[in-house]
Amino acid sequence: MHTDRRAAWRGIAIVSALVLVCTGCVTETVSPARPAPVQGPTATGRSSSPMPTQPVATPARDARTVNAILRAAITPLGTIPFDGQVLPMISPDGRFAATQVGQTPSWSAMLVEPDAPPSPRTNVEVYDISSQPVRLVREGFDLPPGTMLGRSCDESGFLVEHITPMGERRVGNVSWRGGDVEWFEGGTATLVEQGIVATTAEQALKTPWGEVREPGSEMWFPVSSGERGLVYCFAASHRGLELQAWSRSVRATSEGMSADSSMSIIARRRIAPRAERILAYQAVDPVRGWMGAGSEEPPGLLFFNPGTRRMTVFDANTGDLVPLAAESISGVWTRDAAGWGVLLSTSRGLVYQRLEESRSAWTASPEARLLGEPYVPRATMDPTRPSILIGPARDARRVNLVALQLMPSDLEE
Repeated sequence: MHTDRRAAWRGIAIVSALVLVCTGCVTETVSPARPAPVQGPTATGRSSSPMPTQPVATPARDARTVNAILRAAITPLGTIPFDGQVLPMISPDGRFAATQVGQTPSWSAMLVEPDAPPSPRTNVEVYDISSQPVRLVREGFDLPPGTMLGRSCDESGFLVEHITPMGERRVGNVSWRGGDVEWFEGGTATLVEQGIVATTAEQALKTPWGEVREPGSEMWFPVSSGERGLVYCFAASHRGLELQAWSRSVRATSEGMSADSSMSIIARRRIAPRAERILAYQAVDPVRGWMGAGSEEPPGLLFFNPGTRRMTVFDANTGDLVPLAAESISGVWTRDAAGWGVLLSTSRGLVYQRLEESRSAWTASPEARLLGEPYVPRATMDPTRPSILIGPARDARRVNLVALQLMPSDLEE
């Protein structure tokens, strides 16, 4: 790794301001002073993209929990440790949190670079956040030293990554209940409805439907949106950094349409002129965990666009990029009777946008601010606390978790 990539990069913080100051279930409707803008990631050339020397998610510590448009009830759940860099994943049922603890891995390990060193002082712990106080789940969870938190989870388990002392990289699927782990070869991975999609040593993708490979491209970070038979991947090519959508092939038979085991690319967009792993990491890290799609298929893939510095939806059906709120840096899907929406962390606070479909194209409604400061949201299936927000604790190596539930508003805009 080049020396200049190890230098300070103050502008990379994906979440430079998280807030959490509450001691009980709180609802407020006062309007806050506008917070200072968040300085987002920089999408530039190799020489100007050194590795961060601070957490990609850094909590801020001086703000009030407020709500200018809607009423939001927030209930503290407790604090859990983290490594100061990677924020926890929440189980879809909202009961558990998986968190990376100990020494922060090297950036080469986090970026899945070849020959990245092991991180023996890093590990992953699971906490029961449905109990009061939250408690460390010790029974069954015995992951090897050097285990790193992955980027994907479902109702059954969550993914971890591990570099063995011999330098071999593998991916594990850990059960939320019991801690059983199944290991697979691969660099990094995502969960889909029929198994795991993982990168290979040859920079291809190994999927339940066959291997995905494109001449001249390196497949770096696979990610799932919850759309069936569809896998997205951030890939390097001569075009730069691309976001590609790969779908199972469908063919006509005498009995109707049938999906076979092959994969084909159905949409692609260039999101940066130069292919850099750090930019791909920035794009996928804000959507770590379960994205809130449930049994429904969302409008597309949520990701952070390093070129426009905002969360964006990639619609694989049309190839369109749908920009979301300016300076949005993290987000999750929401769905109600009226349709799809997104809960977003921005420099102006936690905001909501609804997605509306017109003439086969998606557009985002104007944002509605929910809370006055930018929490990092995680989605759950629990109707009593459909979102878990992540904020700072007094200890810089811990985070606060709070439950968010939106309430009917009695306010006028």
